[in-house]
Amino acid sequence: MDAYEDYVRVADTEDSWEASLFLDLGLRYKNGRGVERELQAAGLSAAQRPQGEALLALVLPWYQRLSSPAREQWWIGAYLATSPDVAAAIDQARWGTVTTCFGEAVALELKNRVFFPLVQSCPTCPTHDSDWKKVWEQKGTLGQMLNCLLQARVPIHAGSRVLREFLNPATPDLARFLSSTNDPKPRFLRLAELRNAGAHTSGAISEAEAREAEELAASILGTLAAGVR
Repeated sequence: MDAYEDYVRVADTEDSWEASLFLDLGLRYKNGRGVERELQAAGLSAAQRPQGEALLALVLPWYQRLSSPAREQWWIGAYLATSPDVAAAIDQARWGTVTTCFGEAVALELKNRVFFPLVQSCPTCPTHDSDWKKVWEQKGTLGQMLNCLLQARVPIHAGSRVLREFLNPATPDLARFLSSTNDPKPRFLRLAELRNAGAHTSGAISEAEAREAEELAASILGTLAAGVR
């Protein structure tokens, strides 16, 4: 992230067509109006996006192997975290959206790499648990999906057994990650907590918490994408 931050700092010193957008964002935030959609749009349409994504691919070996939706969310998070224009417009308020983007990248990748193909192979949910049903319906939250993965560490009911049997051949790196002696539960729960806080109390998220979410999300995404060619 440091290398990309240096790049954006230089790029944003040039004449930017986005200046009026960020001024508008600042005014919207001060007036208590939502800016989430505008921030997402700003990241997607940023003039330096091609160069920025190329740099991310260099510093994050797994970035290009992510699914397109997950890669998009990671880019938006990285851009908003490092853009001087965004910082000048809304300052600390951006960290909630940044945290949400990093968490959402994990959620999208889990759906794409794990739960969508899992449901295709087993269309009927093998358990009556409400969280598992939501995940099977592709409506699960990040926290619900991570909780399902944690239950698959030592599967004790039909749903967790089906998931574990799917993970072993489909995503062996993730299966090994779950089985490691370094229990992933605290990291999973913390990422879900930060993502929820970012989505619902954006102004209360600090830069340190956003950076923590980035680190936690990167460890999961790197594992998910490890076997992708």
